[in-house]
Amino acid sequence: MDEEEAALVADVDRRATDYLRGIEQRRVYPDQRALDGLGRFEELLPDRGRPGAETLALLDDAGIPATIATNGPRYFGFVVGAALPVAAAAERLMLAWD
Repeated sequence: MDEEEAALVADVDRRATDYLRGIEQRRVYPDQRALDGLGRFEELLPDRGRPGAETLALLDDAGIPATIATNGPRYFGFVVGAALPVAAAAERLMLAWD
């Protein structure tokens, strides 16, 4: 793994940790502004992919506000399979093995 790849892994780990640390303060369901922000994903298929760090930033900035906080303490909907931190960590390890 080179330095750029290691930086991506560290960046996504930090973003995921920040998300989980703030889950108790998040809205259970996104507001209209967050849903409107999903429009940032509407684009033509590019000739070349965007840099990994830019993709992660887009997912974090536009995607996270529009998530449904099913793994938070105030979600009383259907059981849809929210990931516990240990399950996400195990998946992260398995992805490294692949």
